[in-house]
Amino acid sequence: GDEWEPIAGKSMKLQIDKVTAKDAGVYKCVAKKYKREGSAQITVTVAKKPSSCTPVAPENGFVIPESDVDIGEKVTYKCKDDFYMSGDEEAVCLATEELSSV
Repeated sequence: GDEWEPIAGKSMKLQIDKVTAKDAGVYKCVAKKYKREGSAQITVTVAKKPSSCTPVAPENGFVIPESDVDIGEKVTYKCKDDFYMSGDEEAVCLATEELSSV
């Protein structure tokens, strides 16, 4: 759950199983005992979810499509006349936002 719960000794923990944009923010735990006070603070940020790759045409060639492709989509590389392909003709957009050979 999203609530502080006691653990061994006098410590507390907050566990967020699936961090979403709504969980971003500053979390602070303040402990008061008699006239003494202590605190701990963490900041939670949520990274942008990968969504696309930008294909780059090879030298003396072109790529289809020329625009960004979504994760999981393929691109095809072609050569201009009088040139030949050295390497894979297709690549797929990975979750790392990089194109990888199929």
